[in-house]
Amino acid sequence: MVIFSGFFEPLFYLFSMGFGVGALIGNVPLDDGRSVPYAVFVAPALLASSAMNGAIYETSTTSTTSSSTRSSMTPSCHAHVP
Repeated sequence: MVIFSGFFEPLFYLFSMGFGVGALIGNVPLDDGRSVPYAVFVAPALLASSAMNGAIYETSTTSTTSSSTRSSMTPSCHAHVP
């Protein structure tokens, strides 16, 4: 399931933002004078943000949602502080 969402999430973002918003923006001029379509301009950023989002999701939610981890972490949340 995670592999499929990790693969299709950037494609959905690229389709919606790259082609949807790209139809409104058109070409993006670069510093060297060339212009590229908005979908090509935004694709690396969408891929990187999706990869970071997937990594953060995998490292933060799996350790806090399992029942064994949750019950073992509960006493540390209520530790007495002198």
